[in-house]
Amino acid sequence: MVLKSRNAQRFAIVGGHVLTKTGFTRADILVEKDMIAGIGNCKGVKDKINAASCLVVPGLTNMHAHMGETIFRGTFEFSNLQEYIDKTEKTNLKMHDKSKALREISSSETIIEFLRSGITTVWAGRCDQACEVAGIRSFSGYMLMQSEKLQKYVNNFEVEFREFTTKIGATVLSNPFLFLHSLTYATKEIIGIAKMVIKEKHFPLMIHVAETIEEEKMIRKKTGRTSVRLLDENGLITGSTILVHCCNVTDSDIDIIKKRNATVVLCPTSNIRLKNNIPPFDKILKKGINVCVGTDGLATTTSKNIIDECLFLKDEFKTIKNFDWMTLITTNPAKALKINTGTLCKGYAADISVFEMKSQNNIQKIKNIDVMSILSMLKVKDVICAGNPLILDGKMTTMDEKKVESEFASLNRVIKDLWI
Repeated sequence: MVLKSRNAQRFAIVGGHVLTKTGFTRADILVEKDMIAGIGNCKGVKDKINAASCLVVPGLTNMHAHMGETIFRGTFEFSNLQEYIDKTEKTNLKMHDKSKALREISSSETIIEFLRSGITTVWAGRCDQACEVAGIRSFSGYMLMQSEKLQKYVNNFEVEFREFTTKIGATVLSNPFLFLHSLTYATKEIIGIAKMVIKEKHFPLMIHVAETIEEEKMIRKKTGRTSVRLLDENGLITGSTILVHCCNVTDSDIDIIKKRNATVVLCPTSNIRLKNNIPPFDKILKKGINVCVGTDGLATTTSKNIIDECLFLKDEFKTIKNFDWMTLITTNPAKALKINTGTLCKGYAADISVFEMKSQNNIQKIKNIDVMSILSMLKVKDVICAGNPLILDGKMTTMDEKKVESEFASLNRVIKDLWI
């Protein structure tokens, strides 16, 4: 019997080539509730997902995304990060009466694109409600940024923060974190709030760090310190800190990151699009720092998906040998987030993506080193998150894809017309 309902409590993914630590092996995966109950032969299981001629991999994690910004994709020209931020701010002010619709439609379209690329976990600001409806895991950020659009989260911190944590507490798959945008958009008040939340609430922190050379020059001129050192002196770099971009970090900065056991997230194609430096991935990796990859906002990236981000790094850093590039979007994020995903093994969360091959013969040619390249050319057939199928045989089970795409295209056109 082929699985048709997304509410099955026990089912098997059968006949697939399952990615293990040593490469692909032919096996079935037994799913019970939200966990992987076993890997082997599941002939006696009633409900099944047919994965014959398919590659079965852990659900992928996007460690940094701006889901509310996808709606800006292709609507205006920009040459650097500051120009992009300025134009999004102006657009948000012009469309203030549609701000809720902007975020909801943008987030829904983003989730569809993530699912279509095999992503089951995302780390983004204010994403919990949209992700919960779609059925994917999320780490949703409370936003701290000196911005007219987001000022209420600073001015009314106690009320807004309580409401934020209450909403997330009512979800099943979402967890909270603190999203301090960057030192460029941080006041003393914002830094003070961040220090308090980390110390008293023990929240993980994500912050854009050393993204542009202009930002670093400004921070050094004002404080005599690099961004990383300034954050460290304020107690904001810990084992639960996620440092995004790090395009202009120094060797001393890397030493601090390693000492504090923080995680680094790279978004390379967005960095290139925004005319920033490529992060020193080789140096960061050599230090033994936990490194992950994110897409950044889909309005600024040039890649099609999270896998292409990894392939960009692989091509840029050809001297790096014998490295498992899949770890950047599977086990490394799981380590940073302290969750049991990223591995297809009994006792781990049932977050699984199935990529369809055209021919059984192609599978015989696959070597572990080619996994990323192969996956980038395949379509996602099935996606399971926490034991719930979100895509079955190519069809969404939790979202009306055509409706979302139509609403997205319409609103995207409205924004584009503002800038003509």
